[in-house]
Amino acid sequence: MTRFAGAAVVAYVVMLFSGTPAPAADEAFEAASIKPNVSGSDSVVIRFAGRRFTANSVSLGVLMAVAYDVQDFQISGLPNWAWSEKYDVTATAAGSPNPEQFRAMLQILLTERFQLRLHQETRPAKGYALVQDKRGTKALKVHDKLCGPDSGKGGSVCGGFVINSASLDGIRVSMKQLASALAQQRDVGRPVADKTGITGTFDLQLRWSTAAGDEGLSVFTALQEQLGLRLDADTVETKVLSVDRVERPSAN
Repeated sequence: MTRFAGAAVVAYVVMLFSGTPAPAADEAFEAASIKPNVSGSDSVVIRFAGRRFTANSVSLGVLMAVAYDVQDFQISGLPNWAWSEKYDVTATAAGSPNPEQFRAMLQILLTERFQLRLHQETRPAKGYALVQDKRGTKALKVHDKLCGPDSGKGGSVCGGFVINSASLDGIRVSMKQLASALAQQRDVGRPVADKTGITGTFDLQLRWSTAAGDEGLSVFTALQEQLGLRLDADTVETKVLSVDRVERPSAN
């Protein structure tokens, strides 16, 4: 079972901006703060916006998943505290990095502050293939609008998802990104490989029910009925981050 969503509200918003030059790929954040979150809230918010990265009520495991673009089931060897203890993170870049550069900078931050050391492996795992339903796709709107400050909307959310416990909204997202977002859902909780053969980016919405029993609409059924896509059981070659060393974060 994935540790991302559950009953918590998870908003993972990627915002793309242009303007000042992007930092080098190996450049660290200009300033960063990591503080324990003692609010008791189970809501998680993660945002990339302009020069700023913010994350509220996140565990080290979730930060690793964001930094390395993996799901929690792709992380092995973390102690229990790395999943249960929550932090608030704010970090500022020198330039305006894109999401990939933000992730590289976040990797550096975790290495420095948590003394994180790991190595990567590839293992076959039980998972799903995201495929087109035999009746064809539907409600996939090709994204043909500008994003960011040139859109005339002050930098609209673009290139990512807003994910809640029973909904998923994507703006300018690929099928590969959708597969990754689906893998985060509690009812899926396994790696998902994009085998749709669909290229391009789309705006899409997916709604399902968290209610138990026959009346609840599962994410599997919603995906088929609303988007014309399907998750088929499959063996997926999965990247795994194996943790060699980790410590609680050093003081700011």
